[in-house]
Amino acid sequence: MTTLIATALLQNAVLSLGLGLIPALLLAPVRLDRVAWAGLLGIPLSMFVAAFDHATQLLWLRPQGWEALRLPLLLGLTALLAQILAFGLRRRIAPDAHGPRIAPWFGLYGTLLGLALALMPPAASFGAALASGFGTAAGAALVLIPLAALRHHLASADTPHAFQGLPIALVTLGLAALAFLGFNGLVKV
Repeated sequence: MTTLIATALLQNAVLSLGLGLIPALLLAPVRLDRVAWAGLLGIPLSMFVAAFDHATQLLWLRPQGWEALRLPLLLGLTALLAQILAFGLRRRIAPDAHGPRIAPWFGLYGTLLGLALALMPPAASFGAALASGFGTAAGAALVLIPLAALRHHLASADTPHAFQGLPIALVTLGLAALAFLGFNGLVKV
């Protein structure tokens, strides 16, 4: 439980590592349903990749002395699985053009989740690996979904010309980072 709380709130992949800046501000779809789908699909993807990472660390990378291969392995695996998941979901749920179109953005989002998992220290147990995978994806969704709702609201809001677009999005992300800073000290890791 400590690992889950720490990864979702304290060591939030989007805010503390700065990984959510590119997709959240520049590439994220403004439609809230697409971001919500990506957040929900990121949870099983991240849990699977965290479990795979733990197994490969124990059985393959550490015994061979190949710990340097962890980053490209996780990035490649999450990007591949994210694209397979998004395209498979689209074909299964909505074979016509009216379904959730998250495939291009979800590939980048999945890769960023894999990068967040790779930058964290390897988990000590299988349960801790699953908790860190769940916490990483849930923490990213916890930030990206409200940020997408704010971007949707700011698109129609009357903001000064100098703050339209990226500047107001950066201010919003900074305020969200300050809010999550309030969780510091909640759990001793």
